[in-house]
Amino acid sequence: MLKVKEEYSIKNNEGWPSDLQHRAETRQRAKQTEIYDCISEMVTLGILDIKTGASSFGGGGGKDYSLTNFGIRFLQYISE
Repeated sequence: MLKVKEEYSIKNNEGWPSDLQHRAETRQRAKQTEIYDCISEMVTLGILDIKTGASSFGGGGGKDYSLTNFGIRFLQYISE
């Protein structure tokens, strides 16, 4: 949160003006959507494997992602 406040020139002891807070929240939602869309595509392509299980907070199912064997070979291929 501190980094976001710096980005919008908000001092630590100041509250958020509502228009800036709304802009920051909208931008954060867009970033999250972009990341989750990318993860979903990588799962569909077989690069990532999704594992669901208990979250570290003791409730609900958390999601962990790991590279598949294909994903590892693909990364090696594109890094050459």
